[in-house]
Amino acid sequence: MMVLRDCGNEGAIRTSLPNANLGRRFYTCPQIGGSSCQFFLWFDPLMFPRSVMIISGLLRARNRVEQSAMELVQEIRRLKMY
Repeated sequence: MMVLRDCGNEGAIRTSLPNANLGRRFYTCPQIGGSSCQFFLWFDPLMFPRSVMIISGLLRARNRVEQSAMELVQEIRRLKMY
């Protein structure tokens, strides 16, 4: 479905990351930061609280794995210097 904004451009679909609306998609202006257009429209319905909790946990776990991987790469680089 195409959604036109008041300015005539097609709305872009983005995904919300804050916990309150985690994973919900919405239409917004495709010109991030460069437009005064305040267009906003939810694309997805609310998620079940259990889904939000599971997704939040998965994102935290992924962030911990990525952090550990970065630390290992840094340690390997440090060890190669000797």
